[in-house]
Amino acid sequence: MDVEVHHSLVPYAPPARVMEPESGLILSLEELQKYHTLCNIAYASTGIIDPDLLDRTGMTSKFKTVFNTIGWGGFWMIPELGIELLTQEFLCTLKTSQNGVTFRMFNLDFDLTWSALNTALGCDHDCSLDLNFVVRDFDKTRFWKTISGSSNSSGPIAPKIHNPTLRFIHYWMFVTLFPRTNGFHLQDVELKLL
Repeated sequence: MDVEVHHSLVPYAPPARVMEPESGLILSLEELQKYHTLCNIAYASTGIIDPDLLDRTGMTSKFKTVFNTIGWGGFWMIPELGIELLTQEFLCTLKTSQNGVTFRMFNLDFDLTWSALNTALGCDHDCSLDLNFVVRDFDKTRFWKTISGSSNSSGPIAPKIHNPTLRFIHYWMFVTLFPRTNGFHLQDVELKLL
């Protein structure tokens, strides 16, 4: 007796995340597209300690002595090549929600409430803001002068922002919240959020 067997095809569902072969990052397809966009951007390290200033003040030898004594060796001279990849992973996986942000670092998922993010950024964890109230009297020219030193607030550009944390936050906003190909010029909404 012959038994008739019916075969049905199972629809293919792409994996939720795939490994990017060069970096080893595990990303969704959307995140992979963002990653490839970020790979084409030139990165420049921001020096935390200015070696010329240390030399001029005689602190170079004192730093070496102090750091060697406490076992830190040359920690302040280490080139941090992994920071670029970590930044790319963070930026291409960052998503905002009503309750906070999610992102990946070191191939681990993180989910922070807005309060936890405030704390991580060094703000008071109980800080609660009514954004409409906060920006109701926003003075673009005065704010731009505060963060850039320039009185001309028409066509503000990111490199004029003095504080590296504010420059990074602006970069994060233009990559994630207000995506566009070039974040050189700041939009008014970005200035208000800064």
